[in-house]
Amino acid sequence: MSQKITIVNPNGSQYQLQINPDGSLAATSAKAYPASQANVFDTGVAANTNFLTTAITPNNTPCALRIYVCLSASGVFSVQRTKSSTTVAEMLNGGVPLVANIGYTFDVPVDASETINFQTSIAATILKLNVVEKDLI
Repeated sequence: MSQKITIVNPNGSQYQLQINPDGSLAATSAKAYPASQANVFDTGVAANTNFLTTAITPNNTPCALRIYVCLSASGVFSVQRTKSSTTVAEMLNGGVPLVANIGYTFDVPVDASETINFQTSIAATILKLNVVEKDLI
């Protein structure tokens, strides 16, 4: 029977080391955290339309997505969470519209088999959207 040990480097990257029954070692996988999942800059978006052409599928769940967003107009910002064929909208910032030209940061937990996209209640320019996958810890 083999054992696995997770090693965390000072830069946050993680590696799994496997100890085989004969005592030999093997690197079994690497998790590079934080992992960039999406970057959008100066791009127009229609109201209630997904920001991303392809929804985010995290590499290692459970995890958190750290989201930085700045929009050109005030509107309610929401996560579109899909599991199987069901999508639910989760309003961030307590459902209060984000103020135009102000940056906001949110952490959103994501579980296995979920994909994530984003929408806003108004037509706007996405001045910046940055999404990074990170450990929940």
